[in-house]
Amino acid sequence: MTRRLFSAALLVVLLLSVLAPVHSTGVQAVDTQEARFLTLTDSHRATLGLPALKLSPKLTGASEWMSADMAVKDYFSHTDSLARDSFKRMSDFGYSYNTAKAENIAAGYTTADEVFDGWLNSAVHRANMESRNYLAIGIGRAYHADPTYGWYWTTDFGGVRDTTTSESLSGWQSRSGVYHV
Repeated sequence: MTRRLFSAALLVVLLLSVLAPVHSTGVQAVDTQEARFLTLTDSHRATLGLPALKLSPKLTGASEWMSADMAVKDYFSHTDSLARDSFKRMSDFGYSYNTAKAENIAAGYTTADEVFDGWLNSAVHRANMESRNYLAIGIGRAYHADPTYGWYWTTDFGGVRDTTTSESLSGWQSRSGVYHV
């Protein structure tokens, strides 16, 4: 009887672990264009002798929220619809470290390659992507058919790596189901 009870309990635990939502394990979701943007940025940083940026769940939450807010409410500004600047927004999403922080926003760019080139050709945005003060990044993009620009991009940068992943995309799942190992 005890053996049967143990086997049943083990089966329940195994089923729950397989059926549990992906986010309960700490896996984050990035789409293929967001992953591509990180790859482009890290490749560029490597040519300058800079360390790779690590995806931050907290900065990614802030970036995704900001892009969606701009898309849904059809505006383009570092001040969001709740009157928060980028630093307050990052803090509200849990990235409240006393460290260097910055934000890049863009609108109208469909692909990672386009937004990367656009930011690379802007002195202020390029400085954020190339700063050795930044070790973590959050990337978010959102689309809405009605707004002025369609696609909205946000990247938030920070000087503290708040994740234990050893590779830039390790531990992240794309929204299309591809898991980065």
